[in-house]
Amino acid sequence: MDLDTALDTTNSAEEARQQAIFEMEQSKSAEQAAVHEQAKLKSQVDLLRQANEKVNTEVQALKSEADKEKKSSTQAAATLAATNAARQAEMEMKVEKLLKEIEFKKREIDAVSFVCVCCSMFCHTLYY
Repeated sequence: MDLDTALDTTNSAEEARQQAIFEMEQSKSAEQAAVHEQAKLKSQVDLLRQANEKVNTEVQALKSEADKEKKSSTQAAATLAATNAARQAEMEMKVEKLLKEIEFKKREIDAVSFVCVCCSMFCHTLYY
């Protein structure tokens, strides 16, 4: 029986060894799969970093462009305001000049009317 026991023990040991080899191969396959997955994830992280850098560069360019447009718009608004102020001042001066001309014309009309009234009165006194 010792021989049978030793044979059973040997068979059990061989089965255990085969099971250990199988598990070791599965472990190696799992390790390789994990290494491959890690490499894929690292590659994706690198791509995301590059995309992030590109987006940051674009954002900075857009901010710079927006600042330039804002400055340009501000300058255009200031120029327009100055032009409008100058036009308004010019129009006010024209209105003032026209008002003075109107006053002058009124005085001329009043003077002519006065002369006409005087002439009319003079003629009227001569006629009667």
